[in-house]
Amino acid sequence: MTDLIAVLSAWETVAYALILLLGAYLLTCLVPSYLVKPKAGRSGATPFISVVVPVYQESPETLLPALASWAAVDYPNWELVVADDTPGAPAITYPKWVRVIRRSDRSGFKGGALRNASEQLAPSSEWMAVFDADARVPRDVLRRAATHFNDGTSIVQGYQRQAVSMAKTGGKSLLASFVYAAHWLANRLLYGRWLLGGFVCSQGTTMFYRLSAVREIGGLAPYSTVNEDLDTSFRLKMAGHKIVYDPELVGDGEAPRGIKHFVQQQVRWTSSTVREYRRHLGAFLRSPRVRRREKADSILFLLTWVATLVITPTVAFIPFLFPLDPAEWTFNWGWPGPSLFVLLLPVVFPVVLFTAYGAFHRNLGVGARALGTYFALLVVGYFVSFYSVIVGLAKDCGGYVVTAKGAPAAATLGPAGVSHGALGWHR
Repeated sequence: MTDLIAVLSAWETVAYALILLLGAYLLTCLVPSYLVKPKAGRSGATPFISVVVPVYQESPETLLPALASWAAVDYPNWELVVADDTPGAPAITYPKWVRVIRRSDRSGFKGGALRNASEQLAPSSEWMAVFDADARVPRDVLRRAATHFNDGTSIVQGYQRQAVSMAKTGGKSLLASFVYAAHWLANRLLYGRWLLGGFVCSQGTTMFYRLSAVREIGGLAPYSTVNEDLDTSFRLKMAGHKIVYDPELVGDGEAPRGIKHFVQQQVRWTSSTVREYRRHLGAFLRSPRVRRREKADSILFLLTWVATLVITPTVAFIPFLFPLDPAEWTFNWGWPGPSLFVLLLPVVFPVVLFTAYGAFHRNLGVGARALGTYFALLVVGYFVSFYSVIVGLAKDCGGYVVTAKGAPAAATLGPAGVSHGALGWHR
């Protein structure tokens, strides 16, 4: 038994070291994001932009408000393309100014839909924007993005803000509060990583690709993947291209409909991220066109995902490492053991993060609800992450589970869709 406790204590030591390392890494990224105010770029060009919205079985309540926000966008040269993979008769009647592209199958999932659409854009299109079907955008979203269209920049990535569900619930929904706060923190961390010269990839929505650069590396999603954005980012960086992150280039989306859909989303995100790192990291680290800072950042970022393989089992170790006598709560070599680290290290960092969110927004109520939800999901979340990392390491792409967002569709709309004339679309 003594030998077993020694082994488990050593394992715990590695887990605590990872928590300290990753906490220091994330805080190091967070600090400059507060100190450096985001600025628009300097480019005054307004090249033609093709905005592509991939759609699959979206409800009118989700898609129509998003399309209405696009109708008000102020930009001289652009088109809106809906890549609709929904099978059967269309449930939504699209306005005439929206170009709809359909496929006979759903091969390649979202990535396949984007690749198919990218081959049918306007001949004059220089940039391809990708926004989720639930994304509602500000009037100046394309003008803001165009300020970054400088020579050498091939990806412009913005902030995926989950604000719609927050507005609908008045900030009272625990899940919506958590998702909103977590996305805000992710935005700050991504911005900080970019400021420090880290490897910030495209995030799947609120992103812009330079079409000539993407075509140069073989196009989007050359093989079946549910993380075509990370795959494209790896290939563009290894080809010497530049990625810009703008935390004030915003697309407002909706939170997952419930805990089940939230968990499904986390499994897909985690497993697909680990899968693409498994495919590309070796070549990425060897590439002479990738800076050392980006390589170091990519390793630390990957650790934030795969560290769960070490940290999660420690939950099962705790009973072995807590003797009945508190005086014995030390490791074999004498320094404070589980009595201090198990209770404090996993707690302090999220408290700091969500308190920072509450202070920044002057809304400690939302911050407290988000923090409470984080701790309520903590143990389950560790095991979900553990499972997802194993899937990403062991399996190739097997399927794509679409995340249901927002409230369920209203029964009064019916299968035939709705009339859009009253929404007053205009160009």
